[in-house]
Amino acid sequence: MKSQAQKRRHASPQHRRSSIRRKINKARLLLTVLGALSVVLAAVLALLALIQKQPMDQPIWRISLAYLGGGCILLVIRALLNLPKRIRRRQSHRAVKEGAQDPAVSGKDGMVLVLVLVLLGITATLLLHLQFTARLAQQADLRLWQNARLRTALTDEAFHLVRVLANDEELAVDHLEKPWTDARETVRPDGITTISRITDLNRHVDLNNLVLGDDFTRRNHTERFLQEAMTKAGDFTPIERIEALKDWVSPDNEGIHGSEFYRTLDPPYRAPDTWLHTWNELQWIHGFSPEYFARKPLHVIGRPFTANITDLLTIVPGPRSRPVPININTAPSEVLESVFGPAQEPLARYIYLARADRPFRSVEALLAHADQALFAELEPFIDVRSTHFLIDVRAFEGDRRAGLRAVVHREPEGRVHILQWTL
Repeated sequence: MKSQAQKRRHASPQHRRSSIRRKINKARLLLTVLGALSVVLAAVLALLALIQKQPMDQPIWRISLAYLGGGCILLVIRALLNLPKRIRRRQSHRAVKEGAQDPAVSGKDGMVLVLVLVLLGITATLLLHLQFTARLAQQADLRLWQNARLRTALTDEAFHLVRVLANDEELAVDHLEKPWTDARETVRPDGITTISRITDLNRHVDLNNLVLGDDFTRRNHTERFLQEAMTKAGDFTPIERIEALKDWVSPDNEGIHGSEFYRTLDPPYRAPDTWLHTWNELQWIHGFSPEYFARKPLHVIGRPFTANITDLLTIVPGPRSRPVPININTAPSEVLESVFGPAQEPLARYIYLARADRPFRSVEALLAHADQALFAELEPFIDVRSTHFLIDVRAFEGDRRAGLRAVVHREPEGRVHILQWTL
């Protein structure tokens, strides 16, 4: 039990005032910590929302405003609990004079210390998370910026090549000595290197020539060209693949390898019954595979083929009523032999050798060396000018790279249309 002296001391006005001051100081410190914690949390959440570009209607903004409002209210209450300046000056003067602090100030409550530590821990964690998120966002923005620069370089170079084709000084004749036949390497002022090339698609046999209008009566010629070209590439049973290809691209063609055939596979799918879009589409057709188009070493003793299949065939996307012709000034010898047939190999060799000295100005120049009936039969399939081109561009910057491929169609007067654009 407390003694009478202790009871009198506790009951004295000075002791009651000291006790009240201690409680007020504890309340002020607690309100300061909680208010500062709320304001800091509101600021961190707001910065995080700004970095992540969150719209204003997202919950993170509402939580941030709630923390800010609560913190401001606590700080206002803390300000209302301030003692008069005269009391604060007297306490400060007494503490300096006695060389000791007021027990109400020096005796910090353990709970307040825990709250301070919690405040520091939460603030440090949020700051680390904010820094990590900001770094990720910065890296993502940097990648987007670098990719955008590469795409811009690709697009600029591709349109430059389109202008080169459109501004060709001699549109009536195309040959292998044209300036656009050479690869072009450019180092841009921004440090990006581009390597570009224009490929004449009229130098190869177009697979989409199998899809022609009903008014064209010479479809068997396009099948023969394909058969000869595939044989020269080492395929000695090309008819099965050609029939499967016809079933794939021909409208409403329910052949052996039509849609019903592909529905029985696992997984099932259907034939599109329209022209081919890309080379990758061929791997879904019966008889074709990536290995079929893989490049093989040539000039090996005992090998019965002289070219790779991708050097003889091409895909020009889009419907057509007439076949895409073969340019006799640019086609390789194997393609010329496929078009003119095995019986006309001397004529194909003559064209291949004669154009090296001077390109043919018209297909009628062949009449002096070819039978008139043969010329009339093949005239829709040959030409001395090219109408379709592949633009291939590669861009490099450090260890980053990107590519662009575009198939374009050039009209006789020089106007160029983009048929396919792939980044």
